[in-house]
Amino acid sequence: MSRDRAGVSRPAYSETETAVLKFLEELAVHAGLSTAYDAGQNLVMSLPEDAGAEQFVLVGSHVDSVPMGGNYDGMAGVIAGVMCLLRAKARGERFARPLKVIAMRGEESAWFGPCYIASKALMGVLSREELAAPHKGDGRSLDTHMEGAGIEMAPIRSGVPLMKAGDILEYIELHIEQGPLLIGKDRPAAIVSGIRGNFRYKAIRCTGEAGHSGAVPRAFRKDPVLAMSDLLTRLDEAWLSIVQKGGDLVVTSGVVHTDSETNAMSRIPDQVDFSLDIRSQDPETLRGMRQLLADEMAQISHERKVTFATGSLNATAPARMSQSVVDGLSAAMERIGLAPMVMASGGGHDAAVFANAGVPSAMVFVRNQNGSHNPDEAMEIDDFMAGTSIIYEYLRGGGTRMTEDLVITRPDDMHLHLRDGEMLGAVTPCSCRDFARAIIMPNLVPPVTTAAAARAYRGRILAAVPETDAFEPLMTLYLTETTDPAELKAGFRDGIVKAAKLYPAGATTNSDSGVRDIRNVMPVLERMADAGISLLVHGEVTDPEIDIFDREAVFIDHVLDPLRKELPELRVVLEHVTTRNGVDYVKSADAGLAATLTTHHLSLNRNDILAGGIRPHYYCLPVLKREEHRQALLAAATSGDARFFLGTDSAPHPTTAKETACGCAGMFTSVNTMPILATLFEQVAKLDRIEAFTSLNGAAFYGLARNSGKLHLRKRAEPQVWPERIRAGQEDVTVCDPGFPVYWDAIEGTAA
Repeated sequence: MSRDRAGVSRPAYSETETAVLKFLEELAVHAGLSTAYDAGQNLVMSLPEDAGAEQFVLVGSHVDSVPMGGNYDGMAGVIAGVMCLLRAKARGERFARPLKVIAMRGEESAWFGPCYIASKALMGVLSREELAAPHKGDGRSLDTHMEGAGIEMAPIRSGVPLMKAGDILEYIELHIEQGPLLIGKDRPAAIVSGIRGNFRYKAIRCTGEAGHSGAVPRAFRKDPVLAMSDLLTRLDEAWLSIVQKGGDLVVTSGVVHTDSETNAMSRIPDQVDFSLDIRSQDPETLRGMRQLLADEMAQISHERKVTFATGSLNATAPARMSQSVVDGLSAAMERIGLAPMVMASGGGHDAAVFANAGVPSAMVFVRNQNGSHNPDEAMEIDDFMAGTSIIYEYLRGGGTRMTEDLVITRPDDMHLHLRDGEMLGAVTPCSCRDFARAIIMPNLVPPVTTAAAARAYRGRILAAVPETDAFEPLMTLYLTETTDPAELKAGFRDGIVKAAKLYPAGATTNSDSGVRDIRNVMPVLERMADAGISLLVHGEVTDPEIDIFDREAVFIDHVLDPLRKELPELRVVLEHVTTRNGVDYVKSADAGLAATLTTHHLSLNRNDILAGGIRPHYYCLPVLKREEHRQALLAAATSGDARFFLGTDSAPHPTTAKETACGCAGMFTSVNTMPILATLFEQVAKLDRIEAFTSLNGAAFYGLARNSGKLHLRKRAEPQVWPERIRAGQEDVTVCDPGFPVYWDAIEGTAA
């Protein structure tokens, strides 16, 4: 569909390009993949379960080509991504993070002058000058061609990104090597460490004066061709000097022409048009060459009595690839039996745009004979499969598995169930190992409703703490419709009570004594607001007419929001948020509202409960939601926003009470929460924010001093294995399995 006289031609934003995308779409749909077009009319493909993911790894390249180009430039990168999806689907495997494959439109500069058009539009950096660039054939602007391809242009003209850079966890692009290095070293593939930036002029015009070739002496000539030659010679001399000093630079003039209709062998031309493409990995070199170009054109204009008009400038900054992604791909390369090799890219690629927009990016080069941008591109399929396998292995494993160490302030668990009796004795040491403090839930039988009961429960907890650990339980009272405001306030004043917990009656385990109508506890809430006592809320309605997956959103709209409007000074923690609705509500509020996020809601979605059979140990309340909600929770947890902090909601039950016809709600996560969170944060390249989420934000909200102790996390070479169950008296408690390999381990903690 894109064959030309030689090779292939797929013009950017053309009917041919659209037909190619349509073909890929049909191929993907036939194979059972999900497809969609983004706002730039680029084709996006994914596994069905990842179609709604808000944060994802993006793999792909472009489908357009230069005139009479080769089969592989750009398209190989798209097909590599599709093959990763198909391989995962055929094997029934799940990537460590959601994967989306993008087939982008215009990347090549051959058609309009600007390069990386689609990726620039996605990142909101396609300039007005670039949009005004004329097509080399019909002269119509890039803007017009993009609009003709069905793209809504208003956001692009305004510089609004069509895709949020923060939603792209990483960008990975496979591409044929455009030079001879891999051929010379006899290597099938390599990882790219950086991409040259460039500045380009599509058509510099040098204007002189026409004359007879035999009648005009040299001293009187205004010859634009010789002026152009003079300029290119001086640029070549600068190129040689920079390279001899160890610098990086390439200079190319790929288009040179005079008007064949008005000029002849015996005529001095009046003007010459030529292109100029200057590239370097060093921003300072590029700046220096731009200044040199301007200076030399001015000097030559004076000497040869000509003028230079450069036209519009197209420029792309050099891009450094993400070292962590480069390391991860190198490790994946080694795992599949290939010797790792890292090299720089001389050519420009969409990966540079994503990298310069803050997206962790990297590339895989595949060996290719005869260069690129020509019909003789010659990539061996075995080499292509090797490059694809490097990316697949990286995506499957979530990156490098090299040992790493991380030391953070000892964390706090701001929502913990320890139960009582033998269960208390069994599970308390699991929390003490990693956590310095915890907000203790009061839903015992009978519930903890008085300061005296809280003091007694605190004593039982401390008795269960191992002598080698330092652990501070922060107690809460169970709010009922008969709670005495004076009792609550006195407990808070005496330092026994840290907060009060509101359970809607019947919402979860041991909540039957909870609140049936919020109006019945308003006097207590008013006293709490006056005293600065925090209200911890299980945010779900219990109306049986409301679908269980909608109960959090309905609670926010009909209970919590009206309450906060009536008592704006009341400090509220929306516990174990499970939906985008909850995240957005907290983000829209002031500092008096915060939210806890749980380990299991950050790790799992509702498919994990139901797909392929019912898994009772994944049943919890609030119930797990769709993947799009899990992604919103993860984005909040890793955002650094101080209003979100860890509350595990670790809720142990005997295994027999879970594996039954009507099982209990709750997951026991105290054993492995910190390693699981380290894995999740690393997957989205936000490991530097795990300390804020687990150790700092919660303490700040509750007005607590930061813990002086530390927790040491280490990444192992092999996945960690925890006991499947722990013993609690005559019963077993099943430990949470997050459903993915965890390489991190909490190896030690210090109390002070």
